[in-house]
Amino acid sequence: EENEKLKATMSKISTTSALKAIDADVYNRKWNLIIQGIEGVQGEDEATTAKKVRDLAKKKLKLDNAESPQTMPFAACHRLSREKNAGIIVRFSNLADKSAWLQNANKLKGGPKVTLSPDLPQILKPLKSEILSQRKSLPPTERTTARVRYLKNWPYISLQNKGSIYRPQITLSDIVKKFYETTEPGVYPC
Repeated sequence: EENEKLKATMSKISTTSALKAIDADVYNRKWNLIIQGIEGVQGEDEATTAKKVRDLAKKKLKLDNAESPQTMPFAACHRLSREKNAGIIVRFSNLADKSAWLQNANKLKGGPKVTLSPDLPQILKPLKSEILSQRKSLPPTERTTARVRYLKNWPYISLQNKGSIYRPQITLSDIVKKFYETTEPGVYPC
């Protein structure tokens, strides 16, 4: 009986510990935005990438203050890899600027497909994939009204559609298990 109590206590402690680490990672990434779909050459330099991002903001998102680093400073703006057409990560200096980008993301319809999404830790990518697959499976009329919502705590991402909320089938225990499988002692994978 004592062993069972100890096992239950250790399970609670490990779940709480994993969630605190993931929550902290989600919080640290709240300043970041991932942009997919902007063309670029292999090994593109950061200045060129930043110019393309600012052009997107001004021309497509209609954010006039994005054209200069003085009016909308970035803490960082670079490609996620050296590959051709790689995604871009932008770390904003001001959360209001990031919010403005996300609020105007609906203006990206038409033309080349460019997407904006919050940065999530690698361990949460299966949750996002499940939510996006669920959205894709909806009838076209419902798909246009369905909204992906990013949350700062578990389950971190949900799909809202006509008053109902779809939460991922991946469970908290699945994420905690994966957290401990992929984490070296004292190191959290980013």
